[in-house]
Amino acid sequence: MDKDKLRAFFYARVKPSQDPSECWGWRGTINSSHGYGECSIGSRGSITRWRAHRLSYILHHGEIPEGLVVMHSCDNRRCVNPAHLSVGTLRDNAVDAAMKGRIVNGNTDKMYCKWGHLLIPDNTFIRKGLPYRECRTCRKIKRAERTDRQRSYRATLAAKDAGEEVSSA
Repeated sequence: MDKDKLRAFFYARVKPSQDPSECWGWRGTINSSHGYGECSIGSRGSITRWRAHRLSYILHHGEIPEGLVVMHSCDNRRCVNPAHLSVGTLRDNAVDAAMKGRIVNGNTDKMYCKWGHLLIPDNTFIRKGLPYRECRTCRKIKRAERTDRQRSYRATLAAKDAGEEVSSA
């Protein structure tokens, strides 16, 4: 389908607002499991399924670079306003969702780590740009255990190099 027909197809299913800050709601099919607008384009035997926001991005900004996803700045899955759409990696999208509080999981409300340490700000480590947190106490314990294993391994290698017999306990 050529771009003019695609554009006509798109605008038949959306009512653009004159205000660029307002969402353009998709008036076509909405997928009930995830809430994104969808459409099928083509004829029998060669139908292409599109998510409406991806189609909008392509029509207004050009092709979506490989490995990137189309993200909504407005967090409205039905919105197809090209001013609200940008591309980024899956990680960018997940971090954006977490920073805006859209990722809901059981860990965000936990008060204790799995080993029983209190998850208060002084005992919580949040790696920059990642949407999860770690217990600082557990992190220190893991680091110490890893260091002990590395020292033990190096000592074993040194003993083997010196020709000493090493027990495998």
